[in-house]
Amino acid sequence: MSAEFFSKLSQNYVELLKDDEYYDITIEVGENPNVKIFRAHMSILCYRSSYFRRALTSSKKRDNIKFPNISPDIFQIILRYIYGGILSLNGQETSDFLKVLAAADELLLQELVDYLQKYLIENKSEWMKENFEFTQQISLRSNNLVELQQFCADFIAKSPEKIFKTLCFTSISEKFLVSLIKRDDLQMKEIEVWEHVLKWGLAQNSTFNPDPDTWSDDDFETMKNTLQHCLPLVRFFSLSSKEFSHKVRPYKKLLDKQLYEVLLNSYLDSDREPTEDISLPRSIGTDEIIDSKIVNLNIVSIISRWIDKVDVNCKFSHLRELYLPYKFKLLIRGSRDGFTPKKFHQLCDNKHNTVTFIKVKDSKEILGGYNPIIWMNSNSWGKAQNSFIFSFKSKDSFKDSILSIVRNKSNALNYHPENGPSFGRDIMIYTEDSDNINFDRTYCNKVCYEKSIREAIVFSIEDYEVFQIIGDDLQMKEIEIWEYVLKWSFAQNLDLVTDPGVWTDDDIKTMENTLQHCLPFVRLFSLSSKEFSDKIRPYQKLLSRQFYEELLNSHLEPYYEPDGILLPKNIKIDGIIDLKIRIVFTIRLPIRGSLDRFIPKKFHELCDNKHNTVTFIKIKNSEEILGGCNQIIWMNSNSWGETQDSLYFPLK
Repeated sequence: MSAEFFSKLSQNYVELLKDDEYYDITIEVGENPNVKIFRAHMSILCYRSSYFRRALTSSKKRDNIKFPNISPDIFQIILRYIYGGILSLNGQETSDFLKVLAAADELLLQELVDYLQKYLIENKSEWMKENFEFTQQISLRSNNLVELQQFCADFIAKSPEKIFKTLCFTSISEKFLVSLIKRDDLQMKEIEVWEHVLKWGLAQNSTFNPDPDTWSDDDFETMKNTLQHCLPLVRFFSLSSKEFSHKVRPYKKLLDKQLYEVLLNSYLDSDREPTEDISLPRSIGTDEIIDSKIVNLNIVSIISRWIDKVDVNCKFSHLRELYLPYKFKLLIRGSRDGFTPKKFHQLCDNKHNTVTFIKVKDSKEILGGYNPIIWMNSNSWGKAQNSFIFSFKSKDSFKDSILSIVRNKSNALNYHPENGPSFGRDIMIYTEDSDNINFDRTYCNKVCYEKSIREAIVFSIEDYEVFQIIGDDLQMKEIEIWEYVLKWSFAQNLDLVTDPGVWTDDDIKTMENTLQHCLPFVRLFSLSSKEFSDKIRPYQKLLSRQFYEELLNSHLEPYYEPDGILLPKNIKIDGIIDLKIRIVFTIRLPIRGSLDRFIPKKFHELCDNKHNTVTFIKIKNSEEILGGCNQIIWMNSNSWGETQDSLYFPLK
C-alpha cells in the first residue's frame, strides 16, 4: 500500500513561517520605508533554492541576507511557494505576476520560473502587450527568461515601434538587438533598421559626435567593433539607391571594403550578377497580401515589379525591399476546387488582371503567367499587350527566374471551353474530350512569347492557383494625388523653390530622380482639360516628351487614342455607379437580364414609365458593349417614341 499526504505536509510547512521560536535565519526585504524582516529556516531554504544554498554556505553571517529590490509582499508569495509548494496569486495584478517571476528567477526557482512564463504567455499576453515596456524590462533582467524574451521578440517583430521608439531602446543588450535584427519577419523598413543600429551604437559610445564626417579612423574602428555582431545582419542590398547614397555612404568605413564595392556596383550596374550569400529582403507588411500554397512573398514582389515594369532588367531587384502594391485575391486552387476546365471558367471568367501559378509535379518548379485582360469560355484568342509568362526553379530560388514577354499580342491568351489558363501556345493546359474532367494535356513551348521558360515541353500539374490582383481603390481624385506627390517631392528637396518657372535643368533632373517611381502611377489621363492646363503644363519637363505629347493630344483631339495608359481608379461613391469618370447623377438599377430574366414582359414591368434611362448591352462571346440613353419613358404600346436628345453608343 502507498499513500501521499502532501496537502497536510504543505500546510504544516507554511505554518513554520509564523513560528517565532525555531527559526535560524533572518532576511531583510524591501527598501525604506517599506522594509520587513522575515524569519526562516536555513535547511528548508537551502534544499529548495540553489541560490540560498550557495549564499548561506559562503556567508558566515546568517542574518545579513538582504533583498532591497524585492518588495515584502512579493517575497511573502515566494516564501509560501518555497515552504508549501503553493503559489497564491488570486486577486493580484498582472504586474505582480511579473514581479514574482523576476524574484523567482533571482532566487533560481526554476520550476516556478517555467510555470509563470507559460502561464503569463497563455493567459496574460494582451496585458503584456499593452504594458510592453514593463514586460520588456522584466524579460531583460536575466538570460534565463527565455520564453518571455521570445514573446517580447515576437511582439517587437510585429510592432517594432514598441521598443525602437522608446527611450529605453539604446539600453537593450547587444544580444537582444541581434536577436531582433536577424529576424526575417521584423516589420521595419531596412533603412530604419540601419538608422536604429547606428543610434544604438552611438549610445554605447556617448562621447562620439553623431556626424561621421568628424570621426577619426580610430573612431570608425571603435564603432566597427561596437557593431561587429549587428552589421552582418543589416540587409543593405534592400535599400534604394537614394537611401544607400544618403544614409550608408557616409559610414562606408564601417563596412568591409569588398562588401561596400559589391553594394555600390549593385546600384551602378544592373547587369552585374549578385553573389549567393546576400540575404533576401524581410517580409514586411504581409498581412492579407496573398493566400498561396505555391509561392511566397518574394515571388509575389518579383511578379508585381514585372507587372508595373519596375527594375525589370535589374538582377538585384529580388534583393531590394519587397515591392507589394497589390493584394492577390484567390479565385481558384486546383487542390481545393478541382482541376476541370468547367470549374476554371466558372470561377475565373470575366475577371481582369489575373496571375496564374502552376506547381510542376515531382519538382520544385513553378510556372505561370499574367493576364491583364480576362479569361473567356469561347473558341477564340485573347489580344493583350502586357501579358507575360514566367518560371522559377523553386519558391526560394529567384536568381534563375525567367520572364518572357508576349511577342504575338493577338494570340496572347488561348480561349477554349476545354482550356484552363493557357497563354498563347506557350503554356497550354487543357482536356481533349470534356470540360468536366481533370486537365490531362499540359505542355510548355516557345511560340507567342519571347523566350522559352523551361527546357522540357511536357509537364504535369501538382497544383495551380489563379489570383486576381487588387490595387486600384485609392479613394482620392487624381488631381489631389498629383498635388500630394509634388508636395512630398518638395519636402525631399527643401532647397528647391516651389515655382517650376524658375527651375534650372539641374533642378528638373533632381525632381525627376526624386519622383522616378511615382510619376508612372499618377493617372494623368484622368484629369480634366482645366486641371491639365493649370496643374500639369507648368511641370511638363518632368514628363517624357512623347508622353506629354500624347497627354496634350488627348485634350486637343476628342477621338485620340493613347496607348498603354492606366485606367481611372475605382473610386467608390455611395449610391453612385462605381466609375471614376465625370459623375453627376445617381444611377439606380431597374433591371438586369441575368437577374430578372430576358423576356419583354419583365422589361416592361420593371422599366415602363421611368424617365431618363441608360441601357448597357454586353455582346456574347466578346468584350463589346452597346447601349443607349432614353430621355423620355419606355411604354408597352405599338408606337414610336419621339425625343430630341436620345443617343446610342458602342464600346469595344
